[in-house]
Amino acid sequence: MTLKHSNHQNRDLGLCSAAGIVVCGMIGAGIFTTTGLHAAELGSSWAIMLVWILGGLLALCGTLTYIELATLWPEAGGSYVFVRNIYGPATGFVVGLSVAIISCMGSLAIVGMAFGAYFQKLGTGIPPETAANTAVMIATLIHCLGVREGNAVNQIGAIFKIALLSGLVVWGFSVEATADTLPPNTGEDAIVFSPSTFGSAMAAVAFAYLGWDNPTYIAGEIRDSRRSLKLECHWA
Repeated sequence: MTLKHSNHQNRDLGLCSAAGIVVCGMIGAGIFTTTGLHAAELGSSWAIMLVWILGGLLALCGTLTYIELATLWPEAGGSYVFVRNIYGPATGFVVGLSVAIISCMGSLAIVGMAFGAYFQKLGTGIPPETAANTAVMIATLIHCLGVREGNAVNQIGAIFKIALLSGLVVWGFSVEATADTLPPNTGEDAIVFSPSTFGSAMAAVAFAYLGWDNPTYIAGEIRDSRRSLKLECHWA
């Protein structure tokens, strides 16, 4: 199939870069904040696991679909490119504008505020808004320097997050639980299928899984993007 509207871009990124952008996109504010917010409302460990499993299945379906489309149209732009090539430029413009204004800016604001809140808890005395704005501006400046500079910082962040989570898992299995650390056993472990609480939990988990589509937005900058995107999908 002949690609339309394709623009030449330097393909400076590889498979590790595509995997790194998924790691940095998915392991972040969503995972560390949403679980605690809806755990008390669901009232059951099984309900929490069910929400995360369903969210993972939805993310997997979206990933497989996007990867197929990205291998068909290996251009930078993600959903904008797909909708533009399928439904036309006008519809693609609307989707691209909504992604830029609502999805990207909204997610960036939430992640920034989560960073600011956690940063304040370190005893810095810096207001969350100030820390959030500063972090966003620093990240923006780094990416303005160039693709390679932004990719280098992204790779460092991915390695740090993987190491941090691995350390938490090892620490969790190495610590012996005592009566003081265990929660009280009420004998109630039934799944609470309240439509409102379950729906809000699913929405929070869907936000936490955001990032699975990130490589499609830089498909035009990935070397051998068709092969790399499929391999990255299996890795993720």
